[in-house]
Amino acid sequence: MLKGLLCCFVLASSLMASQSSRPNFSGLWQENKSKTTKKITPKANTAPARSAEKPPPPPPPPPPPPSGARPQPTEIIEHREPQLKITNRGTLRFDLAIDGKERRDVIFGEMIQKTKAYWQGNKLVLELRTERAGKVVMEIREVRTLSDDGKTQFVEQKISNLEAETEIHLVLMKQNNPGK
Repeated sequence: MLKGLLCCFVLASSLMASQSSRPNFSGLWQENKSKTTKKITPKANTAPARSAEKPPPPPPPPPPPPSGARPQPTEIIEHREPQLKITNRGTLRFDLAIDGKERRDVIFGEMIQKTKAYWQGNKLVLELRTERAGKVVMEIREVRTLSDDGKTQFVEQKISNLEAETEIHLVLMKQNNPGK
C-alpha cells in the first residue's frame, strides 16, 4: 500500500511539474512589423475574373493616432492553464481549453467551426477548421512559442482557404500593462 501511495505521489508531482514548466502567454502583445513576414501563394484557377471597368480607388488611410496615444495591442492573451482566451485587435478570436479536445461551434448560422488547442512540448498549437455544407472553406494552424525571457512571442501561422495558402511568421513584443 505504501508503494502504491508513493507511486501516486511521484506521478502527481511529475504531472504538476510538467504543467508548471509550460510558458504562460498572458499579456498585451504588440506586433513588431519589421520582423513579421507574410507569404501568400494563390491557388490555381482562383483568380477573380477581370472586369473591363476601372477599379475604384482605394479608400484613404485612417488618420494617425493623437500624439502621445498608446497603440492598441495587436493581441490580448489571458492564459490560466488550461483556459486560453485570445482577443485580436478588439475581437475575441479564441476562448477554449488547452486540452486537445475539438470544440464545434456554428457560426453565421450555416458554417461549422472546429477548434482545438494543445501542447507540443513548450509550443502551444491552435487549430481551426471552418466548413460549409461539409466542405472545408478555411484551415488555420498556429504554433506559438515564447523567448526565454518571456518578452517576445513567435507565431507561425499557416492559413489555407479557397483562394490561397498563406504563411505568416508573426513576432509580438510584450507590452507593459498600463493599468499597473
